[in-house]
Amino acid sequence: MNAAITLASFLIQYGQVERGVESLGMFIDQLLANMGFGDDADFLTDVIARYKLVDKSSSVSTSIISMPLPIASVADKYIFISYARPERPVAEQVERYINAARFKIFRDTTDIRVGELWDMKIEKALAETTHMVLLLSAASMPFRKEVYREWFFFDQQRKPLVPLLVQDCTLHSRIAAINYLDGRSDLAAALAQLIKKLSQLPAH
Repeated sequence: MNAAITLASFLIQYGQVERGVESLGMFIDQLLANMGFGDDADFLTDVIARYKLVDKSSSVSTSIISMPLPIASVADKYIFISYARPERPVAEQVERYINAARFKIFRDTTDIRVGELWDMKIEKALAETTHMVLLLSAASMPFRKEVYREWFFFDQQRKPLVPLLVQDCTLHSRIAAINYLDGRSDLAAALAQLIKKLSQLPAH
């Protein structure tokens, strides 16, 4: 009971209307901290990961986003998520969202373990993945060496590439020629469009 009162007070303290999503994120963090480890904490963590997305640190304005329903016919789709490091929180949201639809995904910090050869893993993933989701931001555009290497390879191989604009930026001339999804003001709507587009695009 004391823990519940403390947590409620914490929420009230930070519960300004315009910061509601941030407050919920803080509340959840505190709740998990008080629960410690065990089945209940694991269950809560899984629920949050599968059905809600809370972004507290990205420059992109987002809200809690409901997860999509699984899609049955995506076994032949393997998605590479390309992004610049400052947009990692958004990349994590995109990963969780399209993973909930049951797409197979490669994202560097998720799939490359400590001690593995980073460059070799990226090369292998670029060769094996069938589609790319490219996050467009001031950090990745118009030219960021690591990001450029990834999307340029996909473009040269004529593999399907879906740009997702998450922040105002100057686009590379080649990317500007590709229809992109705009997630700047409504990331939830853009992610729903992303799932639809990935479902419709054929594998290379």
